[in-house]
Amino acid sequence: MYFLANFVEYQNWGMNALTVSAIGTVFFTFWQLYAAVAQSKKVWSERSAQSVSLQLFTYNLFYLVSFLIYGAYKNSLSMMINGLLFIAFLPAVIGIWKFKKTRLREKIIALLYSLIIPAMIILPQKDLVVLISLSGIVLFLAFQLWDIIKEGEFGALSVEFVVIYLATDAFWLAFSITIKNAPLIFFNAVVMIIYSVCLFLFFRYKNLSRAKEFV
Repeated sequence: MYFLANFVEYQNWGMNALTVSAIGTVFFTFWQLYAAVAQSKKVWSERSAQSVSLQLFTYNLFYLVSFLIYGAYKNSLSMMINGLLFIAFLPAVIGIWKFKKTRLREKIIALLYSLIIPAMIILPQKDLVVLISLSGIVLFLAFQLWDIIKEGEFGALSVEFVVIYLATDAFWLAFSITIKNAPLIFFNAVVMIIYSVCLFLFFRYKNLSRAKEFV
């Protein structure tokens, strides 16, 4: 009980927006776990990483580790549980590295993203570190969106992954507003827009594919 008493969720437990949004974020974290596993299965079963961004998934892996540390700093159990998703991302990232045809330079750059972990541990301005880290995810999500547009199809990217992360970001946005965390508010609002566009493109390409079958 003493362990739980340190967390902001426990301290504010009750019929309020923070508690409801915190429960929602934990619930959707398990859905994110399902999405990560589904993405891993898709990559490994198809032995393909077409339209799947190596940069985004590698960055996300390192970011989740740093977010686990950030959650401990903020005394937020919800954040720490979400950060543990890095374990589920490992198989997907390994598969993407194995099957994605990528230049050595891009792989070296991707490995450099791991520096956000020591930065989160060492630097005292942890809110600034997480803001910069979140901005990186937005950038790589934009690249992921560009990959989809460039390929003209979803490829090995799991639609379940997109749908679940879109729903999860909605709850994280509500949670971020209740705890008044500006970096998380900015991040989740922008990410919701990007995932919404990805979902729109999925149905658009799906309908175009069906139309071609009847031609």
